[in-house]
Amino acid sequence: MRHRAQLIELNRRYLARFGFPFIICARLNSRDAIFGNLRARLTNSRDQELQNALTQVGQIARLRLLDILAEP
Repeated sequence: MRHRAQLIELNRRYLARFGFPFIICARLNSRDAIFGNLRARLTNSRDQELQNALTQVGQIARLRLLDILAEP
């Protein structure tokens, strides 16, 4: 439960700082990496985070497309 409370608080801070939710490709990151990225990215500028978010959306879309193409 400790991790859940931490994640909620970090997400709240991220949303308040940048105005959009934290986005990360969970399939490519461990729990520790997700928490580490969230903490580190809180120090970025809004422009840096917009770029990071777009990069992450691209990774998520790529993996989903590959999943669809691999289906029989």
